[in-house]
Amino acid sequence: RSVLAEALERLGGIAGVDVGEGPDLPGEGHRTTVRTAVVDGRAGFRKARSHEVVTIANCMTAHPMLADLFSDGHYPGCNEVTMRVGEHTGERLVLAAPDARRVDVADDVMVVGTDELAAGRHGWHHEIVDGRRWRISATSFFQSRPDGADALVDTVHAGLDGASGRLVDLCCGVGLLGGSMAARDPGRWAVTGVERHRPAVLDAIENLGDLDDVRIVRASLASWNPSRADAVIADPARSGLGRDGVRRVAATRAKRVVLVSCDPASLGRDAGLLREAGYGLVDSTMIDLFPQTPHIEAVTVFAR
Repeated sequence: RSVLAEALERLGGIAGVDVGEGPDLPGEGHRTTVRTAVVDGRAGFRKARSHEVVTIANCMTAHPMLADLFSDGHYPGCNEVTMRVGEHTGERLVLAAPDARRVDVADDVMVVGTDELAAGRHGWHHEIVDGRRWRISATSFFQSRPDGADALVDTVHAGLDGASGRLVDLCCGVGLLGGSMAARDPGRWAVTGVERHRPAVLDAIENLGDLDDVRIVRASLASWNPSRADAVIADPARSGLGRDGVRRVAATRAKRVVLVSCDPASLGRDAGLLREAGYGLVDSTMIDLFPQTPHIEAVTVFAR
């Protein structure tokens, strides 16, 4: 919490923020997405500040349903493997680069190579968050733990503070945040999700097709043409919204902005830019999605 408060003061010029704390999440066995390097056909991680790959039999933070993909999986010809599992569905997926021709894993695992995706093949798994089933394509971003995703949805919902009207969900991925708001409060929101990654756009359309007043726009933050909104949710990459992104958020003239940040420094910079654009910080909540690492997720609410 002190790291976030310091970043908000030092980089954003906003002093005295009492950062709240989200739910206490387990520190082991939580990661449902793990990206590994490969050496001699075995998955592993690179040593700190090194390119050397160390193979492992298991990973303390990886979800238990990924354990045999470390201990028994063989990935000849690969230089990188991403392992994914839906905790609440049991569905597992391996994305292998540059191809999956010689990959040997359990029969229940969907295996797809990056070359196959480039040629037009589709591959995905599903997860349950906030009571909804979410399709997640092999290259689509999704929070790395469903309990953390639930915590984010709850915190974002609270941050909107009962507002209603037009809601823009920037960098919406597979539609989790904006879609959950629409599903929780039918008729309250007309949601526009904005996402640049084509597989995630297709996922979002699939995931939210049963909801009224939800549309998905394929556009990058830099190319998106802002429209008037009553509220904005933004979950940008680690680098944050930046000056251009904040300018586009401000152009919506939204009364409320809920910013999801995965880096304290980018949060501090974005908070300062939003303050310059006429938004005051209401509150900030830390959610420790990545225990035993220096990474911190925060949900910060701004009001015009």
